Amino acid sequence: MISVFKFYYHYSNKTYNDESKFTMKSFNLLLIALIFNASCQAQVLKDDTERSKQIYSWILAGEFGKVHAEFDSTIAARVDSTKLANAWVNLTEKVGAFVKVTDIRTEKENGIDVIIHASEFEKRKVDFKVIFGLDNKLKGIFFVPVVKKYVFDDPAYLDSTKFHESKQYVITGDYKLPATLTYPKNVNKPPVAILVHGSGPNDRDETVGNTKIFRDFAVGLAAQGVAVLRFDKRTRNYRKKMAEEVKKLTVKEETMDDVLSAIETVKRDSLLNSKRIYLIGHSLGGMLLPRIAKENSDVSGIVMLAANSRPIEDLMLEQAEYLSANDSSENVQDLMDSLRAAVPRIKALSKQNENDTIGILGIPTSYWLDLKTYDQVKTAAELKLPILILHGERDYQVTDTDFSLWRSGLKNSGNVLFRSYPKSNHLFIAGEGKSLPAEYDVAGHVEKSVVDDIASFILTGKIKE
Repeated sequence: MISVFKFYYHYSNKTYNDESKFTMKSFNLLLIALIFNASCQAQVLKDDTERSKQIYSWILAGEFGKVHAEFDSTIAARVDSTKLANAWVNLTEKVGAFVKVTDIRTEKENGIDVIIHASEFEKRKVDFKVIFGLDNKLKGIFFVPVVKKYVFDDPAYLDSTKFHESKQYVITGDYKLPATLTYPKNVNKPPVAILVHGSGPNDRDETVGNTKIFRDFAVGLAAQGVAVLRFDKRTRNYRKKMAEEVKKLTVKEETMDDVLSAIETVKRDSLLNSKRIYLIGHSLGGMLLPRIAKENSDVSGIVMLAANSRPIEDLMLEQAEYLSANDSSENVQDLMDSLRAAVPRIKALSKQNENDTIGILGIPTSYWLDLKTYDQVKTAAELKLPILILHGERDYQVTDTDFSLWRSGLKNSGNVLFRSYPKSNHLFIAGEGKSLPAEYDVAGHVEKSVVDDIASFILTGKIKE
């Protein structure tokens, strides 16, 4: 998924966050982030729970000077009462007013005893965490949003009698990525589709909030006679290794190399039709498909879902402007300022910057430079294989503008089919009204008409009118 927040935070500080951690970070709800090393010890004494209650009551009453007085000297020098007050205001802007504490417990986190006040705010649940040191001084306080626990159900078009699934691996050098092959029953040597993720460290289902659209595609297509291979992304399963190599990262290492390995994987499977290999890419993955297909003659056709035709930095700024219309908080405005300053810098990058070690927006210079050399519309126009380009008209991340540019850029290509869906968002899930990030937290499935169109394209080369 091409998301302004996923790109902005995906590579920053050399960390790779899953969807839940990304959400917490983007809200910036952490009051004080302390990094504890082996020499930093903390424990809960008998009266510490009562002290934590007192500290919480001071925060709720706005008496941040009293909280500051409880810190040890190191923390007190770094965080004054004004910063505490500002952090509290920022928190309540996001989660609403405090309602109540529902539970108090003590847990060990990374070997450190933490007192947790499970709390309800108007908009969501938040854990208030308190840490005391051996010197009985306050070492840290945190407000951490409670990660939502999602329950995933099956799409109505899932028919388990028509397919079975097996565990696979996609291997590229030292990278061994767990995968799932969804294979249609009673079909001899079916065509096979390989699913290509959007931006971020996605799992094989491309789980976003309470949705798993790659799983939907896999079971929906397999029920109609198309085998589907999906796999965990390298940036998810090898976060530490990828973080070490982030300064030279491009979409080749992030995505393309493993897609090429996936093609080799399905070619070796005697149960599959190696002459009918299709790629289905979502968002960033869709944008990369013309480049991948140009490099590999084994690809029979490509399906581009919500693929951007414009540079990613332009989409990031556009998304931020869209979201800021619904959120005027300081965090969002800071993001807007950062993006407005960064986009001209990205546009100005050239070969002279290839040795730069400092990235832009937390993304390495190598990544930006690589994308600048790629014109996805022009590359797609050079392809002779069948292409299907699909768009959701409620998509605020890859918009009607991108879809129009695909249509105009490929208007003379007789091998390209287009379709848009009035109710679909970026995930091709139907909805009403203006699409917002919160929509992804609602359980939903890819529209059946989207699955049907892709199946028809792969099986017949056409889509139904």
